[in-house]
Amino acid sequence: MTDDGAGSGPWIFWSHCGSAKFDPRTNRITEIACPAPCCAMWVPLVEDMIVEHRRIDGTPCHWHGIRVIDDRGAAR
Repeated sequence: MTDDGAGSGPWIFWSHCGSAKFDPRTNRITEIACPAPCCAMWVPLVEDMIVEHRRIDGTPCHWHGIRVIDDRGAAR
């Protein structure tokens, strides 16, 4: 996770989340499995960013606001 200097803030590749759901019409990511070990839930994306949500213990997850980049086409 890093800031690319273009003002888009911190980001993470969706493949680091382990799993994602995609809109079959647009092929865009709609939800990800939150990368925080204490969340264990699907979290929606708004404008490609993780929405505010709570961990399983009820505390706020610190991953909200992180931009998720679709890396399905990236060379490995």
